[in-house]
Amino acid sequence: MPRSYLRYVSRGCTGVISANEGNIAREAVVVCTPALENVHIFDAATMAIVGFIPGGNELAPVTALQTSPAGDQLAVGTTVASGGSDTDIVVWVVSTQDAQYRLRGHKSAIPGLAFLEETKRIVSVAGDGLVKVWDHDVRACVHSFIGASSQATSLCIDAMETRLVVGARDNILKVYNLQEKEGTEEEAFAPHGTLERQNHRPVAAMRYNPSHTLLAPPTGDRVLNLCKISSWDHFADPLKGLKTDP
Repeated sequence: MPRSYLRYVSRGCTGVISANEGNIAREAVVVCTPALENVHIFDAATMAIVGFIPGGNELAPVTALQTSPAGDQLAVGTTVASGGSDTDIVVWVVSTQDAQYRLRGHKSAIPGLAFLEETKRIVSVAGDGLVKVWDHDVRACVHSFIGASSQATSLCIDAMETRLVVGARDNILKVYNLQEKEGTEEEAFAPHGTLERQNHRPVAAMRYNPSHTLLAPPTGDRVLNLCKISSWDHFADPLKGLKTDP
């Protein structure tokens, strides 16, 4: 057996690049990975480490990452060491790796975070199913509601910031309105509907495709469910011939 590997010599070690407790957040310039209690920041072009955010608590691994739409801030959700204690959302400045402020109020691990660019808010979901909406300027929770009937595992927001999807350990994806639509009965943060999946495995890191016509809620098995996002206009033509007798 040729020992070609002997030609390579180790020149250094960076430690943990990415842990499985959290998701990877990528923007056009940087890629952020959860490295246990720390966060590594890589250059998206060269994949070289350009930043390092120390967590400071080895018993509180990072469970959720999300970059702001502008790419200049990073929201980090961490767990706590003792059960029943509050968890924190820390908002960092990527360029300086400094913490701006902390948001406290959740009482279990935070598996999902999202920025709302239009309203300058942060949406978070905890393992107990509680969804909280935080104001970026006031730095406080302005709304909260139960987003999942079982343990929540992820959340996702569409590009128009009109719909919030919460994934959990059951086979139901719950969809909520994020904005109040004038002339309709749709209220902000009110339930919009549900999507049923084929299995009951926990959903992890939901994503939309670039055109936001498909939603992919991946799980730990080999099955990938794709949910098609259709507007009412898509069903308008087939319904024209239907009778509307009372």
